[in-house]
Amino acid sequence: MSTKRIHVLLLGAAAMGSGTAHAVANYKVEQIQKLVKRNKATGKNEVVGTRVHILVENESYDHFRINLAPVRQLDARTKAEDTFHRKTLAGMVGDFLYTTLAERHNVANNVAHELYVDIPYKKLGLKGGDRVNMLASFTNDNFQRSSTTGPHTFGAWDGPVNQGDKDYVITLVSKHSKVPVATETVKQAPTP
Repeated sequence: MSTKRIHVLLLGAAAMGSGTAHAVANYKVEQIQKLVKRNKATGKNEVVGTRVHILVENESYDHFRINLAPVRQLDARTKAEDTFHRKTLAGMVGDFLYTTLAERHNVANNVAHELYVDIPYKKLGLKGGDRVNMLASFTNDNFQRSSTTGPHTFGAWDGPVNQGDKDYVITLVSKHSKVPVATETVKQAPTP
C-alpha cells in the first residue's frame, strides 16, 4: 500500500471518528469566564481578566505550553524559516507573544489535561473586547533553544499568524459579556 493511500485512510478515520479532522496534539476551549475584583473606591465589581477552561491533548509529547499572542501575522522573514517560526510561536525566541499562560513538563501521554488559565488585563496591557490568539505548543525536548526542528504549535498554521483563520481567536470578556463569573480560585502548578 502506498504512503499516500495510508495518509488518506488515517485522515478519513480521524474525520469519521470526531466529525472533524484535527492535528493530533491540540486543545479545546471548554468555557470562558469573567474574572472580577471589587473596586475599593466605587464598591462595584470590575472585570479584571478572562479565565479560560481548556482541555489539552498532547498525544505523544512530554511537554506543552499555552501561549497568548496578538491577532496578527508573523513577518515574512519569520514565516519563511520553519524552525524559527515554530520557536517564535512557542515563545522560545523573539518577542511575538504576550505571555506564556501555562507550561507543563513530563506529562502523561494520550490523555486530556484540564487547565484553567487566567488572562490578567492590567498586567498584559489588554482590556475586555480585545481579541487574542491562544496557541498550544508541544515538544519532547523541554523547549530547548538548541532544538533543530522546533515544537509543534497547534493554532499556528491555520491561525491568524499564517492564514488569517480566526477559529482559535478569543474575544476577552467585558462587563457586558454574557459569560459566567469565575467564583473560585483555581489551584494549579505555577508557570515558570
